[in-house]
Amino acid sequence: MTTDADDLTTTTGTGVRNLVVHASVALVAAHLVVVLLHELAHVAAGVALGFSNELFPFGVVHSPEPDDGRDVVMLLAGPVFSLVTGLLAMTFQPFRRGPGQAHLLWLWFAGMSTMEGIGYLMLTPFGVGDTGTAADLLDVPALVSWGALAVAVLGTVGTARWFAGPAVRHTAGDLGSLRAFTFYPWIVGTVVVLALNALNLVLVGDALGPEMGPGVVVAVLMGAFALGVFAPMAMPFTTAVQRRDPGAAGSEPMALPRVPVLGLVLLVVVVLVNLVVLVPGLRIG
Repeated sequence: MTTDADDLTTTTGTGVRNLVVHASVALVAAHLVVVLLHELAHVAAGVALGFSNELFPFGVVHSPEPDDGRDVVMLLAGPVFSLVTGLLAMTFQPFRRGPGQAHLLWLWFAGMSTMEGIGYLMLTPFGVGDTGTAADLLDVPALVSWGALAVAVLGTVGTARWFAGPAVRHTAGDLGSLRAFTFYPWIVGTVVVLALNALNLVLVGDALGPEMGPGVVVAVLMGAFALGVFAPMAMPFTTAVQRRDPGAAGSEPMALPRVPVLGLVLLVVVVLVNLVVLVPGLRIG
């Protein structure tokens, strides 16, 4: 059936197309916020330890050069903060009553912040990213690093299972509307995020100089790809959700306007902050 753009319990027509637009914008906006908060956690740790910090859109340079012990603390501050924040956002959903734009943004933020912490665990055995670098500094045994990867895989599956619940509750529960909530936004949003991150990498490259190693590039681009991967992975789990609760589908329809104003405003603000303030480097502390 086809209904107004405000009704996202539809299976075809304007409602589903509107959901794809809203969810795609929410994914990109949430991704940008998650990464910004992650980097600010690094900065907060650096300030607490007495360092001067230069903040970029995807990284922080601390000066003077930290010793290994304090470097590990600052490295791990970001993933730990992201993981804890994401899990808390999954648990407490203040905008769920009468779900709309804010709730959709909150859901994507919760999942992507959790994945920001989990994703770094995946990089641990390869010596890149925050946890990989920290593991190298601590001479962590290979078995422990590969164990972190195994935990990350389980965490990714757990995040996908969690996202299946909202996907069913906020749509009609059919294949078309579920894809509009999970799969299509991931494709569209990931392309946009990759483009934005590639632009930041190009613009910041000269400023970071030797700090811009291949590990940084790999971590940034892999993060851009992986942060939202829980969404398409949620599709198989939606069947189990509906089997456990046959009345779950469409039980919490989302009221969304034709234009995702809140998500677009948030997206534009963070993009401008990145390009105008953080690309040249922002000194803090």
